[in-house]
Amino acid sequence: MVDISKFVYSELLDTEKFYGNPFCKCDKKMACTCNGKEITCYDWCWDAESATASTVLRRNNLEVHFHPSYSSGTAAVRGNRPLQQGNVYYWEIKMLTPLYGTDVMVGVGTKKVQLDKYAHQFCSLMGSDAESWGFSYTGSLHHNGRVESYGPPFGKGSTIGIYLDMWEDTLEFFLDRRPLGIAFQSLRACELYPIVCSTAAQSAMRITCCISQPVSLKLLSLRALSTYEESFRYLLDVPGLRKYIADSWWMPVVTRSQKISDEVAREDYLRAKKKLKDDVDGAGGSSTAAGADCGLPPAASCGRFVVKRKSRPQEPPSLPFTCSL
Repeated sequence: MVDISKFVYSELLDTEKFYGNPFCKCDKKMACTCNGKEITCYDWCWDAESATASTVLRRNNLEVHFHPSYSSGTAAVRGNRPLQQGNVYYWEIKMLTPLYGTDVMVGVGTKKVQLDKYAHQFCSLMGSDAESWGFSYTGSLHHNGRVESYGPPFGKGSTIGIYLDMWEDTLEFFLDRRPLGIAFQSLRACELYPIVCSTAAQSAMRITCCISQPVSLKLLSLRALSTYEESFRYLLDVPGLRKYIADSWWMPVVTRSQKISDEVAREDYLRAKKKLKDDVDGAGGSSTAAGADCGLPPAASCGRFVVKRKSRPQEPPSLPFTCSL
């Protein structure tokens, strides 16, 4: 039984609520054994040759431990395989220990990133230059020396999803399988590698899944149809597509989250416009107020720019369908 609707965020993320909120029931320091999603194959793992001196790899190079004894700088490691143009990639990284200090980051970068450049300095390594794009545990985005607010912070027990579309050159992050919106777009057409880094002593994280698919007509059609709820429901009854959709659950979630955000923005606008008109009518003024109609929000606006979430209550979107395998 796969309920796709549970992966769509039910509210705008609240910083205090999700900081360090475990995604699973494993509460022992390093004893978490769940993957969150039952995937037994991994497209890549961490590269032992690229790991800095303060980095230890375990469990078939899927688990990385930074600064096993004490920290004197920034440690990092990259994936052992490049992410090729024309594919879409999704991987999840679970935080196994408390996060603190200058920075703990996940993201992507080219092979030109010098992982040991700040081995004796505490810094936000990823995004310090034009060769890398990073998401910090503080909730900020880093690239080319610029820092921008993006989402809530994360901590021990959090699962960070990274969705890289090498067809449209976009990068999006998930927090506990809730999409945070497009973080970066127009990434340079070059080979990229998954990268993680940390300044925190005795910090650790694990790859829980990493999958990829070549861009195909089937995948592009799924992405397009997933914005239409009625049409998408019919796909769940087509033999051979149910498993494909379940295995690619992150694809419809990305497009649905964009559609939901646009609908929420439109509803907020119409509600504010009606309130303004009611206030003007109640005051005996003209029925047309200056500035009452400033244009509807552009369609798909949340899908093309960095999305900044605010912690305000919102009714959860309802997706009534369930995919049964």
